[in-house]
Amino acid sequence: MVSVLATAALAEAPPRDLMKRLADWADRTQLQSAVSSLTADNVIRELDGDGRVLHTEEMVVRANLGPEGPSAKVVKATRDGKDNLQQVLQRRRSDSRARQDRIGLQHISEKPTPFTSADQGNYLFELLPPYPDDPRKLRIGFRPRGNPEPGLYVGEAKVDPKKGAVQWLMQKPSRMPAFIDHLLIVEDFRDVPPVGPMLSSLHVAGGGGVWFIRRRFDVDICFLDLELKDTSAKR
Repeated sequence: MVSVLATAALAEAPPRDLMKRLADWADRTQLQSAVSSLTADNVIRELDGDGRVLHTEEMVVRANLGPEGPSAKVVKATRDGKDNLQQVLQRRRSDSRARQDRIGLQHISEKPTPFTSADQGNYLFELLPPYPDDPRKLRIGFRPRGNPEPGLYVGEAKVDPKKGAVQWLMQKPSRMPAFIDHLLIVEDFRDVPPVGPMLSSLHVAGGGGVWFIRRRFDVDICFLDLELKDTSAKR
Protein backbone atom coordinates (compact mmCIF):
# COMPACT_ATOMS: atom_id res chain seq x y z
CA MET A 1 0.00 0.00 0.00
CA VAL A 2 1.39 3.40 -1.01
CA SER A 3 1.13 5.64 2.03
CA VAL A 4 0.71 9.38 2.34
CA LEU A 5 3.71 9.21 4.67
CA ALA A 6 5.85 9.18 1.56
CA THR A 7 3.91 11.71 -0.55
CA ALA A 8 4.32 15.46 -0.86
CA ALA A 9 1.84 16.74 -3.45
CA LEU A 10 -1.71 17.42 -2.38
CA ALA A 11 -4.70 16.16 -4.34
CA GLU A 12 -8.42 16.91 -3.99
CA ALA A 13 -9.52 18.15 -0.57
CA PRO A 14 -12.24 16.21 1.31
CA PRO A 15 -15.76 17.71 1.21
CA ARG A 16 -16.29 20.53 3.70
CA ASP A 17 -19.39 18.97 5.17
CA LEU A 18 -17.47 15.77 5.89
CA MET A 19 -14.66 17.71 7.57
CA LYS A 20 -17.23 19.46 9.77
CA ARG A 21 -18.78 16.12 10.73
CA LEU A 22 -15.32 14.74 11.50
CA ALA A 23 -14.64 17.75 13.72
CA ASP A 24 -17.93 17.18 15.58
CA TRP A 25 -17.06 13.50 16.04
CA ALA A 26 -13.46 14.16 17.14
CA ASP A 27 -14.48 16.86 19.63
CA ARG A 28 -17.14 14.60 21.11
CA THR A 29 -15.09 11.41 21.42
CA GLN A 30 -11.70 12.51 22.76
CA LEU A 31 -10.90 10.41 25.81
CA GLN A 32 -10.26 13.50 27.92
CA SER A 33 -13.70 14.97 27.20
CA ALA A 34 -15.85 11.82 26.86
CA VAL A 35 -14.46 9.46 29.51
CA SER A 36 -14.32 9.79 33.29
CA SER A 37 -12.11 6.73 33.84
CA LEU A 38 -10.47 3.90 31.90
CA THR A 39 -7.91 1.12 32.12
CA ALA A 40 -4.80 1.25 29.92
CA ASP A 41 -3.16 -2.12 29.30
CA ASN A 42 0.42 -1.45 28.16
CA VAL A 43 2.96 -3.83 26.65
CA ILE A 44 6.43 -2.39 25.98
CA ARG A 45 9.05 -4.43 24.16
CA GLU A 46 12.73 -3.48 23.98
CA LEU A 47 14.29 -4.81 20.78
CA ASP A 48 17.80 -5.38 19.53
CA GLY A 49 19.09 -4.12 16.19
CA ASP A 50 17.65 -7.13 14.37
CA GLY A 51 14.20 -6.73 15.91
CA ARG A 52 14.52 -9.54 18.43
CA VAL A 53 12.82 -8.95 21.79
CA LEU A 54 15.29 -8.29 24.62
CA HIS A 55 12.84 -7.41 27.39
CA THR A 56 9.07 -7.15 27.76
CA GLU A 57 7.33 -4.93 30.29
CA GLU A 58 3.61 -5.12 30.96
CA MET A 59 1.80 -2.47 32.93
CA VAL A 60 -1.87 -1.97 33.78
CA VAL A 61 -2.87 1.60 34.67
CA ARG A 62 -6.23 2.83 35.93
CA ALA A 63 -6.74 6.45 34.94
CA ASN A 64 -9.33 8.93 36.19
CA LEU A 65 -10.12 11.89 33.94
CA GLY A 66 -12.51 13.79 36.19
CA PRO A 67 -13.02 17.57 36.49
CA GLU A 68 -10.48 17.75 39.32
CA GLY A 69 -7.76 16.78 36.85
CA PRO A 70 -6.29 13.55 35.48
CA SER A 71 -4.74 11.00 37.79
CA ALA A 72 -3.34 7.53 37.21
CA LYS A 73 -2.54 4.52 39.37
CA VAL A 74 -0.36 1.62 38.28
CA VAL A 75 -2.15 -1.51 39.50
CA LYS A 76 0.09 -4.16 37.93
CA ALA A 77 3.58 -4.21 36.43
CA THR A 78 5.86 -7.03 35.28
CA ARG A 79 9.21 -7.24 33.51
CA ASP A 80 9.96 -10.43 31.59
CA GLY A 81 7.11 -12.11 33.48
CA LYS A 82 8.29 -11.17 36.97
CA ASP A 83 6.58 -8.68 39.29
CA ASN A 84 8.05 -5.20 38.83
CA LEU A 85 5.43 -3.00 40.49
CA GLN A 86 7.59 -1.42 43.20
CA GLN A 87 10.38 -0.59 40.75
CA VAL A 88 7.89 1.04 38.37
CA LEU A 89 6.33 3.11 41.16
CA GLN A 90 9.76 4.26 42.30
CA ARG A 91 10.72 5.19 38.75
CA ARG A 92 7.51 7.16 38.27
CA ARG A 93 8.18 9.09 41.49
CA SER A 94 11.76 9.96 40.58
CA ASP A 95 11.39 10.72 36.85
CA SER A 96 9.67 13.78 35.47
CA ARG A 97 6.59 13.29 33.29
CA ALA A 98 8.53 14.56 30.25
CA ARG A 99 11.23 11.94 30.81
CA GLN A 100 8.63 9.19 31.22
CA ASP A 101 6.90 10.14 27.95
CA ARG A 102 9.56 11.28 25.52
CA ILE A 103 7.65 9.92 22.53
CA GLY A 104 4.45 11.80 23.42
CA LEU A 105 2.09 8.89 24.12
CA GLN A 106 -0.06 10.95 26.48
CA HIS A 107 -0.50 13.67 23.83
CA ILE A 108 -1.36 11.04 21.21
CA SER A 109 -3.94 9.32 23.42
CA GLU A 110 -5.56 12.65 24.37
CA LYS A 111 -5.58 13.96 20.76
CA PRO A 112 -5.37 10.86 18.54
CA THR A 113 -6.39 12.56 15.27
CA PRO A 114 -5.91 15.91 13.52
CA PHE A 115 -9.65 16.22 12.90
CA THR A 116 -10.76 18.21 15.96
CA SER A 117 -12.16 21.67 15.35
CA ALA A 118 -9.12 23.15 17.11
CA ASP A 119 -6.59 21.14 15.05
CA GLN A 120 -7.96 21.09 11.52
CA GLY A 121 -6.61 24.56 10.78
CA ASN A 122 -3.07 23.32 11.43
CA TYR A 123 -3.28 20.72 8.66
CA LEU A 124 -3.76 20.23 4.94
CA PHE A 125 -6.02 17.30 4.02
CA GLU A 126 -6.31 15.33 0.78
CA LEU A 127 -8.36 12.50 -0.65
CA LEU A 128 -6.13 9.55 -1.54
CA PRO A 129 -6.91 6.57 -3.79
CA PRO A 130 -9.40 4.27 -2.02
CA TYR A 131 -8.41 1.17 -0.09
CA PRO A 132 -8.69 -1.77 -2.53
CA ASP A 133 -10.10 -4.06 0.17
CA ASP A 134 -12.60 -1.48 1.49
CA PRO A 135 -13.50 0.96 -1.31
CA ARG A 136 -16.58 2.35 0.46
CA LYS A 137 -14.36 3.98 3.09
CA LEU A 138 -12.53 7.21 2.38
CA ARG A 139 -8.77 7.46 2.63
CA ILE A 140 -7.74 10.92 3.84
CA GLY A 141 -4.13 12.02 4.03
CA PHE A 142 -2.91 14.87 6.20
CA ARG A 143 0.24 16.91 6.83
CA PRO A 144 1.05 20.18 8.63
CA ARG A 145 -0.05 23.39 6.97
CA GLY A 146 3.09 25.16 8.27
CA ASN A 147 6.49 24.12 9.52
CA PRO A 148 6.97 20.56 10.78
CA GLU A 149 6.91 20.12 14.55
CA PRO A 150 7.06 17.08 16.88
CA GLY A 151 3.43 17.72 17.89
CA LEU A 152 2.17 17.89 14.28
CA TYR A 153 1.82 14.71 12.28
CA VAL A 154 1.92 13.30 8.75
CA GLY A 155 -0.31 10.36 7.98
CA GLU A 156 -3.56 8.94 6.67
CA ALA A 157 -6.91 7.87 8.08
CA LYS A 158 -9.59 5.42 7.01
CA VAL A 159 -12.88 7.29 7.39
CA ASP A 160 -16.43 5.98 7.42
CA PRO A 161 -18.29 8.70 5.48
CA LYS A 162 -21.69 7.60 6.80
CA LYS A 163 -20.67 7.92 10.45
CA GLY A 164 -18.31 10.84 9.86
CA ALA A 165 -15.71 9.05 11.99
CA VAL A 166 -12.24 7.53 11.75
CA GLN A 167 -11.91 3.74 11.82
CA TRP A 168 -8.12 3.45 11.54
CA LEU A 169 -5.23 5.88 11.40
CA MET A 170 -1.47 5.78 10.77
CA GLN A 171 0.80 8.73 11.46
CA LYS A 172 4.29 9.85 12.38
CA PRO A 173 5.63 13.16 13.74
CA SER A 174 6.38 15.65 10.99
CA ARG A 175 9.61 16.33 12.90
CA MET A 176 10.99 13.72 15.27
CA PRO A 177 11.28 14.49 19.00
CA ALA A 178 14.74 14.78 20.53
CA PHE A 179 16.69 11.50 20.63
CA ILE A 180 14.09 9.71 18.48
CA ASP A 181 15.18 8.56 15.01
CA HIS A 182 11.93 7.03 13.81
CA LEU A 183 8.42 6.70 15.18
CA LEU A 184 5.28 5.25 13.60
CA ILE A 185 1.87 5.21 15.31
CA VAL A 186 -1.09 3.04 14.25
CA GLU A 187 -4.47 3.61 15.89
CA ASP A 188 -7.68 1.58 15.89
CA PHE A 189 -11.13 2.83 16.84
CA ARG A 190 -14.16 0.84 18.00
CA ASP A 191 -17.78 1.82 18.36
CA VAL A 192 -18.76 2.86 21.88
CA PRO A 193 -22.52 3.61 22.07
CA PRO A 194 -23.89 6.17 22.27
CA VAL A 195 -20.92 8.43 21.39
CA GLY A 196 -19.60 6.50 18.38
CA PRO A 197 -16.15 5.20 17.42
CA MET A 198 -13.46 5.95 20.02
CA LEU A 199 -9.76 5.22 20.28
CA SER A 200 -9.38 1.60 21.38
CA SER A 201 -5.73 0.78 20.80
CA LEU A 202 -2.36 2.24 19.87
CA HIS A 203 0.62 0.50 18.33
CA VAL A 204 3.87 2.46 18.38
CA ALA A 205 7.13 1.35 16.78
CA GLY A 206 10.24 3.47 17.04
CA GLY A 207 13.86 3.83 17.94
CA GLY A 208 16.54 6.27 18.88
CA GLY A 209 19.07 7.20 21.52
CA VAL A 210 22.32 9.11 21.91
CA TRP A 211 25.74 8.31 20.50
CA PHE A 212 26.37 4.54 20.64
CA ILE A 213 23.42 3.84 22.96
CA ARG A 214 20.69 3.05 20.46
CA ARG A 215 17.40 1.35 21.25
CA ARG A 216 14.38 0.12 19.37
CA PHE A 217 11.00 -0.26 21.01
CA ASP A 218 7.55 -1.55 20.27
CA VAL A 219 4.54 -0.45 22.33
CA ASP A 220 0.94 -1.71 22.38
CA ILE A 221 -1.72 0.07 24.45
CA CYS A 222 -5.34 -1.09 24.75
CA PHE A 223 -7.96 1.15 26.35
CA LEU A 224 -10.49 -0.89 28.34
CA ASP A 225 -13.30 -0.46 30.88
CA LEU A 226 -14.26 2.98 29.62
CA GLU A 227 -16.58 4.86 31.97
CA LEU A 228 -18.38 7.51 29.93
CA LYS A 229 -19.06 10.89 31.51
CA ASP A 230 -22.54 11.29 30.09
CA THR A 231 -23.93 7.79 30.61
CA SER A 232 -21.73 6.38 33.39
CA ALA A 233 -21.97 3.15 31.41
CA LYS A 234 -18.95 0.87 31.32
CA ARG A 235 -17.88 -0.22 27.80
